[in-house]
Amino acid sequence: LVVTSRDSRQLENSSFSRFRRVRVLQLDKRQITAIATHRLGSDRCALFLDQLHASPALRRMAVNPLLLSVTLAVFDREPSVLRGGSNKQHPEASATRVQATK
Repeated sequence: LVVTSRDSRQLENSSFSRFRRVRVLQLDKRQITAIATHRLGSDRCALFLDQLHASPALRRMAVNPLLLSVTLAVFDREPSVLRGGSNKQHPEASATRVQATK
């Protein structure tokens, strides 16, 4: 079993071509809200959805069930990470941000 969020066209000429491909449909807003509520509870879900609506990148990720699951796991552990305000930044992450902005 191989699970990836990559487009299957990227795997066509690879050793994965012998596997059967299944495309997972994108989630709609109602489904995202239901999954987030189930995972986080209604109060924390509201905060998550606020952050989701504020970030186009997070909204694009949330329609993919696998990426939504990862995003919810990150939010569940450290809610401020999604809005970029974590006080617990790792030195490597800070260095990468500085290099990326130059």
